[in-house]
This record gives sequence, C-alpha cells and structure tokens, in this order.
Amino acid sequence: MPEAPAFEPVTAAALRADPARALSLAELACSAQPVFYELFPLPWPEIVDGVAMQLAEPGFDMEHVFVLRDGQDAAVIAGVAMPLLPASQMAAMAALLRLVPGPQKKTFLTRMRAYAASVEPIHDTGHYISRVAVAPERRGKGLGRGVVGEYGRRLGPQKVHLHVHRDNAPAVALYLSLGYVPRSNGDYVFAAYTREP
Repeated sequence: MPEAPAFEPVTAAALRADPARALSLAELACSAQPVFYELFPLPWPEIVDGVAMQLAEPGFDMEHVFVLRDGQDAAVIAGVAMPLLPASQMAAMAALLRLVPGPQKKTFLTRMRAYAASVEPIHDTGHYISRVAVAPERRGKGLGRGVVGEYGRRLGPQKVHLHVHRDNAPAVALYLSLGYVPRSNGDYVFAAYTREP
C-alpha cells in the first residue's frame, strides 16, 4: 500500500545538516518566482545557492518552511509573520545583492525598483506566504491545493496574505477557491490576496 503524502516542517538546522536537500528545496522555491530571479545577473546555480543559504538560516522571508513529501519533496511552501516581513525581505535582498558583481549592481537595482513597483503593497497583520512551489512533474495533481490548505490550517485563525502574478490563471483560481480574495482593484503585476480568519 503506498504511503500517504506527508506534510512536514523543515527546520533551518535540518537543512544546514543536509545541504543537498537545501539545494533541492531552493531550486523548487526559485521555480515559484522565475520573473524575480531572472532580474539577477547571476548564473542559476549561484542564485540557487543563495536561496539555499536563506532556507537554512533564520531571519529571511522563508522563516517557516513546510514540504509535502510523496516519495520525494513534491511541494514546498514558506512564509513569515507579517511584522517580520519588511526586515526579512530586506535581509533576503541584501544577501542576494552581495552576489551581484559590482559593475552590474546599479543596473540590477534599477530593475529591482521597477519590479518592486509592480508588487501590490500589503500593510496588515497576520502571516505572509512567500513561496508556493510544486515540482514540475507533479503539477496538476492537487498538490498545490493540498500544501496551501494544510499550511493555512496550521496557521489557524489569522489573516493570511500572498502575491500572485495577474497572468497566472491557475494560481489565481486556486487561491480564490481556497477563500483568498484580491485586496484591491489595482493594476499591479503581482496582486495581493488575503484570506480572512
């Protein structure tokens, strides 16, 4: 009889002890935000290494990481409490910025400012989901619904926020079906959604 998928927390300490898994989860987490990571003038392995370091250390916007295991790490979700979000995002950006070669930093920062303007701001209480990713070969099997739903249940009765690219129709439909609603009618590329308790 096949084993049921397991939804498990993954601690930073566990990932420091297992660098290969940290890299694998970082690759998966990065796949959730290709538009963001394409801004970095870095080879993909360097970006993944930087994100693996963030997963394995506290203080970044992936403070709470859960993995849905189904024989392998099939999906990952990560987030952080809203009061910690600005500082944790700045820490993540600073860590990755240190990897950008000096002559390319000015151009990169210009591109990053334009990206930031396309993201709807959220000023609220609760919890922020910073990453949701399903392994490419496992997409379309309900794992995204499962991981987001279970994460929300574990967070309990509090507001939960996230951003989604306005052109990602499957993700928008998923979040709407789970009770997330748009925060505004703004014309942001990355629209903010909230699920009330």
